[in-house]
Amino acid sequence: MRGLQRNKNKIIELLEPYLKLGLSINKACQYCEIPQTTIHTWISKDEELRTKIASWRNYPSLQARIQLVKRIQEGDVKASMWWLDKIGDFRENIPNNISIEIVNAR
Repeated sequence: MRGLQRNKNKIIELLEPYLKLGLSINKACQYCEIPQTTIHTWISKDEELRTKIASWRNYPSLQARIQLVKRIQEGDVKASMWWLDKIGDFRENIPNNISIEIVNAR
């Protein structure tokens, strides 16, 4: 059993970089020449692995969001406008009786 777990860990390590590129499990398995049925079986039985893989697959989106927020913090108005257009207007979540004043807008 210990050898099987070691082998499983090694296989998961091989998949990680491909999954962090946002590839599907099936495509990552193709690149690593691993039967996708094996991974799907492991995922169905292992919630921790399922969560880890989901996290890896979301990595590109997380990195993109981090870069966008950095640009907004640096005063990039185009990035700010894109955020409001694509992500949503923050005013949706503010009660009607609150007013907001923007100071030093660029």
